[in-house]
Amino acid sequence: FIAIFPIFSGQTECHASAYYLRCIGEREGLYFSLRLGREWQQWGEEYWRRNGWSSSQILVMQPGSGGARKRWAPEGYERVAQWWLNTKGQPVCILLGPAEAGEEAHWKRFGHVESSLELAQVASILGRATLYIGNDSGVSHLAGAVGARGGVIFGPTRPEQWRPLGGAITVVRNQTYRNENPNREGISLEEVPVEQVIDFLDQRSRNAGGAD
Repeated sequence: FIAIFPIFSGQTECHASAYYLRCIGEREGLYFSLRLGREWQQWGEEYWRRNGWSSSQILVMQPGSGGARKRWAPEGYERVAQWWLNTKGQPVCILLGPAEAGEEAHWKRFGHVESSLELAQVASILGRATLYIGNDSGVSHLAGAVGARGGVIFGPTRPEQWRPLGGAITVVRNQTYRNENPNREGISLEEVPVEQVIDFLDQRSRNAGGAD
């Protein structure tokens, strides 16, 4: 027999994963982590060696998203990258997807850019990152699945329904601003200031033993 269910669009007050688990009769809270096979672990190790990152603290950023309305202002990511490079003295790896076609040259001014990787390769990088920061996107969910530490910036979408589960990914949001401006597209620096994100990452880097 075949069962057909509506695509989740926030029609119920639960996380998207809980909705789909209900659809197939599974209990809520059944969340899975992603463990990379040895082939992709070795790829990640070689990638780190090839870039000279073996003893580095790497910040991985994903400044894009499949939906422009969910993107934090690019200037925010630019300033975060400059802060990491200037105060930590460590590399920044910037992941771009198909939605960011044509942006590679711009982001190369702020770090090492990767834009044509397989998902397993992206997962390998995320799993080895010291910290991660990104938008509400598939890459942020992948970061949570592989156990990355860091944050995901939310604006118009609701984290209680769409946040990454698993790992140590924390929501970064200005709930007061969003309550006052519920229909505003994008995530401006007024909504989520650069200082808020930098303070968040700085605290996480200290907890991880990152160098100042």
